[in-house]
Amino acid sequence: MNSGRSKGEEQINETSSLRMTAARLGSIGVWSGRPHRASISEAKDSVLMWEELGYGAVWIPEPPA
Repeated sequence: MNSGRSKGEEQINETSSLRMTAARLGSIGVWSGRPHRASISEAKDSVLMWEELGYGAVWIPEPPA
């Protein structure tokens, strides 16, 4: 289905969307494996603490299979 937009316009919209997402995440975040090893309650407390400290994003790696 043709949306009526050129490929260039679609790429500009995608780039703009990615930039908005990056701005919401912020420039500093936390990378931690702790939440996936903790109970749900402990993981929630950790994320809330990081949020209160001003971190804009939390990355939790997937545990090895």
